[in-house]
Amino acid sequence: SMVGKLAGLFGDVKTPRAGEAGPALETLLSIIGQDRINVDRRYATEEMSSIKLFIRFTMTMNDLPAFSDNARALSPRMNIIYYPNTYVGSEKRDLKPYLETEAKAGKMIVWALEGLKDLRQRGKFAEPTSSLEMLDTLELSTSPVLMFTRGNCETGEGCKVHKEELFAAWRNWCVHQGIKAGMSEQFGRWLLSASPRVKTTRCMDDGIRAYYYVGIRLTDNARKVYLT
Repeated sequence: SMVGKLAGLFGDVKTPRAGEAGPALETLLSIIGQDRINVDRRYATEEMSSIKLFIRFTMTMNDLPAFSDNARALSPRMNIIYYPNTYVGSEKRDLKPYLETEAKAGKMIVWALEGLKDLRQRGKFAEPTSSLEMLDTLELSTSPVLMFTRGNCETGEGCKVHKEELFAAWRNWCVHQGIKAGMSEQFGRWLLSASPRVKTTRCMDDGIRAYYYVGIRLTDNARKVYLT
């Protein structure tokens, strides 16, 4: 049903379960990135192969999606419109006839065309401050490694840390957060995805070849909390 469509509207979307989040994110990124995909048609013997979908999604949710996205592939492609108000106890019972009256008066089409004009002039959707704040929250919630580095590390030229030392701090931080740390190799992949400027290198340390991360280091406070 998405073939040939430009907009997909989803109301009251629920956060996917742990086993569904990975495949859901992979599918979203494939469609948003306009990768060619195969479409399995219901009640048809043959699938549509190498189809490019141009659809864009609008979803309403009461919570941020619980994806695991250490590479931050989703958040740069999103625009979150945050609605902080609650109308519980002050519901507008006559909302539908009110909107119908507004539409018949031509107010909605004028409002929509003004928005379209603004979009074409800007070349992109406007991002309110609340949207940027929620995107930052989404990045931190979907990438624990990013949360760890922002709160416990310094980055930049001249920064360097032993790989085992950083992983030990990460593992102890995960214990405090109640999440799984994974293996050292996994942490390394997550770190390089979340912080592309960080590199790995090998150095001689007291005659022993050691592995380091370059471009990042632990803060003094993080050393005290997670390495002592």
